[in-house]
Amino acid sequence: MMKQASLAVEIGSDCYQGVFFTAFDMSGATRYRSLWEHHFKSCQGIVFVIDSSDRMRLVVVKDELELLLQHQDIANRRVPILFFANKMDCADALSSVKIAAGLGLEKIKDKPWHISSSNALTGEGLQDGVQWMVHQIRECVASSKEKST
Repeated sequence: MMKQASLAVEIGSDCYQGVFFTAFDMSGATRYRSLWEHHFKSCQGIVFVIDSSDRMRLVVVKDELELLLQHQDIANRRVPILFFANKMDCADALSSVKIAAGLGLEKIKDKPWHISSSNALTGEGLQDGVQWMVHQIRECVASSKEKST
């Protein structure tokens, strides 16, 4: 089966449990990565979708994650990061534990993060991840309101 990656920026909006999401499919393709940083300043959460069956790209994901974490618009903010370990149904898929270790997620101490095994085709694992993100965004908003009063 041929792997198909996102190649263009797609925008979608939805409301889940009272939280309004605007999502940008920013693609992992090299030529689109420079677009990511245009959204960092206003984002309240980041979702990385990782192909669990593509071991070679895990190194690229790790490098991009490190660049993102060092970016001036992200580094000093408590932005929650959700990782979907997608394509968990593939026979050669890495477990979410192995992906977390491969990305060095345990080193992220200043931002909440969560990794959820998923299958985008069936929807398996997506609700768990989205619920976690909703909870984190609500906590961040509540914390911001407390600091401003």
